[in-house]
Amino acid sequence: MKTKSVSETARKLTKKLILLAIIALALSVSPRSRADASLCGCLRSWDNSGAGDWFDPSNWAPYHDYLPSCGGPICPEDGGTTEADINNGGTAQISTLAQTAQACEVFIGKDSGQSGNLSVDHATLDQCNDMWVGYYGKGTLKITNGGLVTTIAGGFIAGEPDSSGTATVDGTNPDGRKSTWTVIGAGVGVGGTGGSVGGTALLTVTNQAQVSADNVHVWKSGTLTGNGTVTTTNGPTTVDGTLAPSGTLTINGNLTFGSIAANMRCNVSSTSVDNSQVSGRALLNGKLSVTVSVTGDFTLLHAANGFNNTQFSSYSFTYTGCLSASVSYRNNNDGSSDVILHVISTCN
Repeated sequence: MKTKSVSETARKLTKKLILLAIIALALSVSPRSRADASLCGCLRSWDNSGAGDWFDPSNWAPYHDYLPSCGGPICPEDGGTTEADINNGGTAQISTLAQTAQACEVFIGKDSGQSGNLSVDHATLDQCNDMWVGYYGKGTLKITNGGLVTTIAGGFIAGEPDSSGTATVDGTNPDGRKSTWTVIGAGVGVGGTGGSVGGTALLTVTNQAQVSADNVHVWKSGTLTGNGTVTTTNGPTTVDGTLAPSGTLTINGNLTFGSIAANMRCNVSSTSVDNSQVSGRALLNGKLSVTVSVTGDFTLLHAANGFNNTQFSSYSFTYTGCLSASVSYRNNNDGSSDVILHVISTCN
């Protein structure tokens, strides 16, 4: 029997290692396989076409015996980190107070034609990587009744073209804990990612709820709305799409309307005045659109550190009844600035 030489064996081993390195490189540069190949060691896919309990292992394929996690014995090669995919039209529900749900990346509607829903109600989800609410498909995230979601590395709503995503952060629990989505070490993209415009996206923050991130970018196809609080810690809230307060939307940090295509949309009536309160500076651009049904003077935007001599580029008014509106800008002695809407009656 012929014995292979050590050098021949070494050459074959070297070829295998080179091949494996090429495959790994190809996977790492592919956007659609980046998470699978590089970031999360295992995958669990939601296997319930209806609504079910996140903590029930039978809802998670392929083995129906383990939950998504950020640690544990199931993926020792990657410290136990497990991606969670919700792509079959079903709804994963996290509503158990006694347990904290965990996952590496979460994809809700990962591929075109897929959809999924995730509900975090009065409970907690801790992630060790990204959240994608509509990646190439359709996704819905609801954080309600004091629910807490902590995401590391980025939160994206309708991140890729032709996708759609809706994220709602709403309300408090009976003890007054506010529903909160916290993104650590990265930003929130509403209708896009850090590099490009994505699909149709809606982020709603209401009833004392809050979103906190390094920065928030509302892309051209995105809308930010609500009467809660959006806080940025390492950059502005940038609006290239639509800012549509519903009541008073608080922006903790700076606000930038990033392009002439940006739109601030408000409704003014006898019962409600939509407006934004900015704790930092606001740089204005784009259009101010107002639907109005009552006379008077109304503050639509207040920035504690002023507007830096910027103004909206254009205005659009929709009236109920015989009314006429105009806009003025006021610089206050404390360095703050306001956008004031003036509405008068034109009835004879």
